[in-house]
Amino acid sequence: LDLPFIKLGKLFLTPDFMMSVSPILLTAALVTVLFLWLRKLASPGMSLLLALAAAFGTMLWPYAYIGLETKQSFFVLLCGYLALANGKIRRWPKLLLFALTGGLAMTVKSTGIVLWPAFAYLLYVQFRGEWRPRVKQALAVIIVMGGVWVLGDLARRPYWGPGGYESLRGWLIHSPLQFFSNVIGVFGSPTKGLFVFAPVLLLSVFAIPRIHRAHRDTVVFALLVTGSIAALISMLTVTADEVWGPRYMHVAVAPLLLCIGAAWPRFEWKKHSVLVGLAVIGLVISFLGAFFYYGLRTFASTAETQNTMEWISTDPVWSEIAFDARVFGVW
Repeated sequence: LDLPFIKLGKLFLTPDFMMSVSPILLTAALVTVLFLWLRKLASPGMSLLLALAAAFGTMLWPYAYIGLETKQSFFVLLCGYLALANGKIRRWPKLLLFALTGGLAMTVKSTGIVLWPAFAYLLYVQFRGEWRPRVKQALAVIIVMGGVWVLGDLARRPYWGPGGYESLRGWLIHSPLQFFSNVIGVFGSPTKGLFVFAPVLLLSVFAIPRIHRAHRDTVVFALLVTGSIAALISMLTVTADEVWGPRYMHVAVAPLLLCIGAAWPRFEWKKHSVLVGLAVIGLVISFLGAFFYYGLRTFASTAETQNTMEWISTDPVWSEIAFDARVFGVW
């Protein structure tokens, strides 16, 4: 995926510069797929509003320049779109594309393997009630998805070695009680919570119970993606790192917005003023993340010898939003 940009960079400008274009295009593609999927569920106005809220009122905007998570989030959403937005896939080319995107979604990041329940559910939906007559197609999808992941794992080992996954052991929690407090923090922490860095997603809490019957497959997919990643990082002593917001939850932004669109398919100014308000708050927050290089906070905390994960992840003084707001005031 990166090689074309590296090659272009050797011909024009520099490889680093051209590589910086990759996450921008991937984020644009992610929002495009989100809009297309929303159009299956909601009116053009609501679909456009939620797509723009995703692009500029959530973590998607800053990460278009940071360059992390974008590949995984794009392939996860694309795989879900292929499997759920247009009914069952009958033709081989599209079915193999579905399998390939699912395999890539689990492979482009090491954490992708924990998303297997979401892709197993997509596989189940595709062949539900038709396992026997479509057994060859089902086996082909499983082989392609699994094969892509195996190849990715083998290619990763020369760089990470056998300690790639083993290195997580030192970060595991020591009490099961911490798991539950971590789950709350993943969504509601004032310094690293998903609902703080993407306020519009708060509405998904009310949207999911409203549509869990009418749009069951979409809801289950969104919950499996969100829950799988949240469960993984909640097993760690620190659920986020020094990058903007809860970056591992980047993959959950688009699926949760789908649930909001399904719950309120038509936009009404008076009725959805809260949605607009949360999107505007998110716009302000995301602007700070897009305007400043995330490493500035690390430089400052290092200079003050407070560059530990405890300070960075939990102290409001080092909250990325508050820090960038102060820096913007100085600027």
